[in-house]
Amino acid sequence: MEQFGLTKRCRCPRRAWTNGCPHTWHYAFQWKRRRYRGALDDVLGRHVGGKTEALKEVEKIYDAVRDDTCGKKAGRRTLRQLGETYFDKYISPKTSAPLGRGERYRWNLVVNTIVDGKPLGDYIATEVKKHHVESFVDANRVERTVTVIDAQGKTYQTKRGGVVSTNRSIGRLKAFYNWAIEREYLTENPAQRIHKLREFERERRLEPGEEERLRALTKDDWLWRLRIVAALDTGCRIGELLSVQFKQLRWDLNELHLSNRTTKGLRTRYMPLSQELRAMLDLRRYDPDGQEFGPDAYVFGNEVGERVKNYQKAWSTLRLRAIGHGPHWGPYGRFLPCCRERLAKLNLHMHDLRREAGSRLLERGADLHTVQLFLDHANISTSSRYLKPSKLALHTTIQRIDAQRRARGEAAKWEQDLAEMKKNLQEVPQKCHKLVESTAKRSSEKTATAR
Repeated sequence: MEQFGLTKRCRCPRRAWTNGCPHTWHYAFQWKRRRYRGALDDVLGRHVGGKTEALKEVEKIYDAVRDDTCGKKAGRRTLRQLGETYFDKYISPKTSAPLGRGERYRWNLVVNTIVDGKPLGDYIATEVKKHHVESFVDANRVERTVTVIDAQGKTYQTKRGGVVSTNRSIGRLKAFYNWAIEREYLTENPAQRIHKLREFERERRLEPGEEERLRALTKDDWLWRLRIVAALDTGCRIGELLSVQFKQLRWDLNELHLSNRTTKGLRTRYMPLSQELRAMLDLRRYDPDGQEFGPDAYVFGNEVGERVKNYQKAWSTLRLRAIGHGPHWGPYGRFLPCCRERLAKLNLHMHDLRREAGSRLLERGADLHTVQLFLDHANISTSSRYLKPSKLALHTTIQRIDAQRRARGEAAKWEQDLAEMKKNLQEVPQKCHKLVESTAKRSSEKTATAR
């Protein structure tokens, strides 16, 4: 089993590996200081059961690596064609699900970018080099406005490119090449040494009076008031809140349980309920007909307990009303350019309420580890980088430090020193006047001597 690193990663007993175990063999070896590894069934496209047969197949792979014939599986397929195979076969080890629409969009951005006169996706996959990937980065690092025709034939202008979009696309391209190398389609990763562009950390928090305006506007639309209060009191992501069902509310424990199937970190979370949030959830327990919602109804859904899939339009309308602008609608139900400009200037995202919640916890005395648990961050360094103190918190901190200095008697010392400095400053003009007189006298004497 030790030769070529041949082993299995299943939980079947070792004696069953060669007799009835349906799982694949895995190999791992090195050649010229380079590591080669993979799942044998995926590489061969068929199941290999016995150890002897598996060893023979791995020896063939080793010989191909040694003779520099490995990695020719991609043949003359283009990057676009191999990418289709990638999206058809790849299953995320984290979520056990195929790649979503967002990753498909990033991949299309990569393969449709013009590099040296033709789309990057039209290049043969084995001929893509590092300078091709660098050309893609240079073409997309600057944000630009383009005209887009959607699936319904509607034409509108939107923004493409930018630092964040480029970094995410490069991340997906690197993941594609790692997959292709592991499956023996390719032997090199031209994107491996491409460094990410610098991203500036987002620091947006609610400004003074902004929360009050949002609350005033949601007095009648109390479902949006519920979502805002939940986001500020729990620090949950908006996607996690929209997936909460009534069976996840534990009234006896005063907790909201988030399933590990819906959280970003795939960890179960237990969020305590504040008094305001619990009072609003008590009102939410009943539908418009006065009947109590069933366990499968969505807490932060619509009026009848159905899940809300898209909240962006309603959230943008609420933000425009908060600043007293519109909303004004154009063709196809889109905002007019003036509304989009005001939204860009306001620069308030729903995710900023999560940063506000974590920062408030820190400012009100919670330690960093507690804030990390609230925000469900894997590393505490993420939480420390994520939190942004407000100007009011900075002023409050300085006032508290000044009070501590006065209590220890430090303020009396510097006040005494300051009084002496003021006294010296009052004497300085007299000294300066005498110095000017003496300088003028010496100058006149030199002039008389020269004559």
